[in-house]
Amino acid sequence: VLDLDNIYIPSLYQNIIYVTDTLGNIKRTINFENTDSGKKLISFIPGMFGEIVFVDSKLYIPQSVNPMLGDKIIDESPVGAVIDTLSGNNNALPMRFPRLITKHDIRTSAGTGLNYHRCFDGNHFVYSFYYSDVIYVADINHLNVKECKIKSAYVDDVEVPNRNLTTPNEIQKYNVEHSRYGRIYYDKYRNVYYRIV
Repeated sequence: VLDLDNIYIPSLYQNIIYVTDTLGNIKRTINFENTDSGKKLISFIPGMFGEIVFVDSKLYIPQSVNPMLGDKIIDESPVGAVIDTLSGNNNALPMRFPRLITKHDIRTSAGTGLNYHRCFDGNHFVYSFYYSDVIYVADINHLNVKECKIKSAYVDDVEVPNRNLTTPNEIQKYNVEHSRYGRIYYDKYRNVYYRIV
């Protein structure tokens, strides 16, 4: 919610963000199917990887790995995109996913190895990947990304799930029995980050 006349609601199934007022009237739609350079973007579930961030007239949206990139799914999938709400320009952010899994893991239980959550502290985006001790701190435009190894004192090691888990019960059992990281939050009053583990 930017203000009561500008509420941004992403579609779960299409690359569209609806801008509504408090009565639910659609004032306009923002299409982000392609970047200005012709690369495909994908729809996202609000809150799953972090919130939509508004900086001036630009929306910073999260992305997951993009299956339309084929063999380059890991190397070329951006972690996010920026939508200029004034000019209508769409651009993928230059930061890519870390090499925590391979392209062969994508449609297996190991595919969750690239799940992450991000927060924004007003100057930086901070990424917590669920199966990595490293957090990534990026400037607003993601041109400068710093890796910081921040290992939790509460776990020994985190490992990407084995790709041979085949049933939902096996995957769920693994997830509740093995350590992993989760969401990351910024507390602007104490100037600290909370990383769930």
